[in-house]
Amino acid sequence: QPVTIRPDGTFSVTVGLQPKTNYIEIDLYRGTFLQTKTYVAVYRYMKEQSGREVYLWIEQSTNLNKYPTSQAIRNMLVKAKQAGVTAVAFPVKGHEGFASYLHNELSGIPHISQIKDPAKAGVPSDLDVLQEFIRHCRELGLRIDAVFNVYGAGAGVDTGLTPEQFDQFEEWVYRPEDGGRIVPIRQSAYKPDVYFMNPANEAAQQYQLRVIEEVMRHYDIDAVVLDRARYDNIYADFSDISRSQFEQYLASKGKTLRNWPADVMEHRYDENGNYTETVRGPLFLDWLTYRSSVSKSFFEKVRAKIDEINAETGKQIRFAISMGA
Repeated sequence: QPVTIRPDGTFSVTVGLQPKTNYIEIDLYRGTFLQTKTYVAVYRYMKEQSGREVYLWIEQSTNLNKYPTSQAIRNMLVKAKQAGVTAVAFPVKGHEGFASYLHNELSGIPHISQIKDPAKAGVPSDLDVLQEFIRHCRELGLRIDAVFNVYGAGAGVDTGLTPEQFDQFEEWVYRPEDGGRIVPIRQSAYKPDVYFMNPANEAAQQYQLRVIEEVMRHYDIDAVVLDRARYDNIYADFSDISRSQFEQYLASKGKTLRNWPADVMEHRYDENGNYTETVRGPLFLDWLTYRSSVSKSFFEKVRAKIDEINAETGKQIRFAISMGA
């Protein structure tokens, strides 16, 4: 359809959109001569759903400082609802280890306002971000699930753990970069984007359970969602705690650990110390199964805690696990 360009070079036109992706061709003419042609892709979101929630997933440290007031939070949620969102996955605990809420009597977890990275800082210390999100979600008729970044222990200069907690919870890794040594992740030549705790560490698990419990007891959430409730990667965890547990696991299967960590896997190097390959050991698959049993055991503890609090309070908080990695 013909469109007139204004003196300032702008134009506007109403285009009917079909569901999902629309490709709009724009031809610019001077007189009858075609000067240029371009295309614009516009996605028309279908608000109508067949009984499914449409989630807005929010990342804590990269998003919350953009909404430093209750009104800013509401304005964003209003736009989200207008776009078709029906539920919010809200980060109550981020991968740096900070909380988006103030009622931390059980865990002592520090508030997100204590984060140091300038790109992430800016949340007011007296703002209970979770409570404000809950309040506005309820007013707007949006579901709100609490997302817990379980084993994230810090990133860059930031960690919500005390020095004593980090020393106790930190994962130990056996990585090719470290010349065959098993070391705490902070001593590894490899520098991760996110530092992880050891999922097999009972003290680390109990800390997570206290965080989950205080949120369930103090806040009107619809679900508990676990994120990063996993091992960092295949190179973790090789601490003494994990070795001892693995030996117990093997004993229950009638097996024995003879060479550590080579029975699981071995990094090999040439005569100049350059890494060449990683070879799986005879107990590699047992190791994977042991690690899975650690995760399963923790999930069962979370399930039991949710059931306990639901029974005490009459709430109907649901449970989910995000397995994006």
